[in-house]
Amino acid sequence: MSLDLLVQHKFKAIALATVCVGLLLWTRRPKRLIETVTIPEEAIERTVVEKSLERIQTKKQKPGKQLPLFKQQLDQLLSQIKQGIVSGKILLLEGAPGIGKGFALSKLVMQRPISVHIKLAEHLMPLDDTQDQNQAQENGELFMNAIKEGFGLESVADEDLYDTLENILKICKQQQTCLIVVDDLQLLFRRFQPSEVYQDSPVLLQWLVQFCVQGLADLILCSSSKSILIPMQALYDQHLNFRNLESVTDQYVISYLLKSINPTLSAEKQFTKETASLFAAMFQGNMIELNRYCASDLSVQDFVSLRKREFMAELLSNIPSVPTRLMPFTPPPPPHAAFKEVILEMIMKSGKLSLMHLENERFQLVRLLIERNFLRWLHDENAETSESSTDSYVMASLEEASDPYSYLRKGDTFLVWYSRLVAEVCEEWFNNQQ
Repeated sequence: MSLDLLVQHKFKAIALATVCVGLLLWTRRPKRLIETVTIPEEAIERTVVEKSLERIQTKKQKPGKQLPLFKQQLDQLLSQIKQGIVSGKILLLEGAPGIGKGFALSKLVMQRPISVHIKLAEHLMPLDDTQDQNQAQENGELFMNAIKEGFGLESVADEDLYDTLENILKICKQQQTCLIVVDDLQLLFRRFQPSEVYQDSPVLLQWLVQFCVQGLADLILCSSSKSILIPMQALYDQHLNFRNLESVTDQYVISYLLKSINPTLSAEKQFTKETASLFAAMFQGNMIELNRYCASDLSVQDFVSLRKREFMAELLSNIPSVPTRLMPFTPPPPPHAAFKEVILEMIMKSGKLSLMHLENERFQLVRLLIERNFLRWLHDENAETSESSTDSYVMASLEEASDPYSYLRKGDTFLVWYSRLVAEVCEEWFNNQQ
């Protein structure tokens, strides 16, 4: 039965149902995370249902693109995303920079008949340590407005939003589970310690997680420029499915540059096999860097050299470091010793750092390197994990109490360089220090 016909059959019961549940709607408050709530579908006004269903089924604009379509990369990203969607699990997406995560999500939304794509970059401003709690609260309110706009519920009062969303998702599920995509989720978070994540988690985000865990919606959260894996695992570890999106192989990138990009460039800027290989070796399928190159008047060699000099200058201006606790009568370590150790370990382990045996003090530097986009997370589905059994629950709880990062030490999550550009510059800096 179609949604329109379903709503039409139930329209006659709305008058009586509204009288019965009117007071209930005005007094209900948002429920705790993972708590099940049952509300009659007739509790929603017919016009609200119609407008919201029309919005989430038809408000899909084809994403614009400045560069020719990179089909192989788009197909790989869509495949990686679809494989990560599991009913009752939040899918958190991060990955290599500039490869088109947002574009792929827009395509996925267009493929799903019932879906909502909420782009927080169009509504929120980034948070940092210098901003007070009022700015975080304002972003929470803007997040609510973004949700209302996405569902077409601008006229719904804040106190009725939870119940209205839940009932709309229930109606949608009779035809197909609604897909909710929230892009640029990092705008809701700022730097924090693990003990602070709960107070920084917006209530509305907890609502969306609850709907997902209850099976009312498929929820995809994407972080674009900053990693939010640490707070998300601290908040929703058991319900979180983390996936990192990666670029296609260099051979696909080279073919794309020669066959698709060259026709758009002037003769002097077109790629050769050698320069295409150079670009792919440094930037992989980073479309942001490709856009920069196309907009410049530099050769490929000069562009690569420029980007390396720019990042080296950024590194030298503020070399990552954290305070080091010294034992009595112990001489201070050499300058930037901890950063050098991380680079050396990355070199020795082929650019893949495990957290299994990383001490907490050193993890502080690693966390800083993640925040500053020197390192990023990599999920390895084939890695052996060290999840605790039910019998060892007490032991696991004691371990978590002494180690706030224990939820990251299961063995299936690693750290890699943020990009090949970052890796090459950091290794060059390391070699110059010897």
